[in-house]
Amino acid sequence: RSGNVYVARPGGRHRRWVTPGVSPDWSPDGRRLLLVRPLARLTFDAPIGRMFTVGAHGEGLRRIGPAADASHPKWSPQGNWIAYEVFEAGVLAKKLASSAPAREVALTQTSGESGSVASFDPAWRPLRDT
Repeated sequence: RSGNVYVARPGGRHRRWVTPGVSPDWSPDGRRLLLVRPLARLTFDAPIGRMFTVGAHGEGLRRIGPAADASHPKWSPQGNWIAYEVFEAGVLAKKLASSAPAREVALTQTSGESGSVASFDPAWRPLRDT
C-alpha cells in the first residue's frame, strides 16, 4: 500500500508495517517476503527497481542480484529460485544463495515490421505430488 509492505491477519486486522517496497511475494515457508524497492530516479509510477528479501517482521533485509530494473518477482515452490521480469528484456530466473548470474527464461523480442513478443509477469508451475 502506497509503496510500503504491511502484514495483517485475515480480514485486515492487526496491520503491521514491514518495509518500503512493492510487489511482495511470500516465501513457500512463510518466513520471508520477496519484494521490489522502486528506484528513486523513475519518472513514472511503476514497480520497477531492485529486489530484496526481508523477514516477516522487517528484519534481515537482503538485496538479491544486481538487476536495477526488476519487477514482479516470484518464489519457486521449493524456495530456492526466484523468477522476475526485467524491463524490456523478458523473464529471468536466479538461484538464491548462488553467485551465478540469472538465467534467461523468456526473452522479449522486438522487431520493426513483425511486431514484438513480450515476456512478463512470471509464474512457477506448482509442485506435483509423487
